[in-house]
Amino acid sequence: MTGHRLAVVPGSYDPITNGHVDVITRTAELFDEVVVAVVARSIRKFGALFSLEERLELIATRPGTCLPCAPSPSTRSSSSSRGAPAPPRW
Repeated sequence: MTGHRLAVVPGSYDPITNGHVDVITRTAELFDEVVVAVVARSIRKFGALFSLEERLELIATRPGTCLPCAPSPSTRSSSSSRGAPAPPRW
């Protein structure tokens, strides 16, 4: 018997691309739970194209990311020690 298998897929997702969706989808097929960890601060020279909240919304509403579960409202509304929203979980 195996334990709960959790995968973390980190990235800026600024914006989310078909490649990101493909990686998330394939990961979800292999693991019990996938955490899409969205980087809060961009390393781009001119900053992020979208705010953290906009990127979370784009991921949650992107066709193809509607995996077996949607982002949990309690997970999305909770915050980390830096005050940023927690990443969506699938």
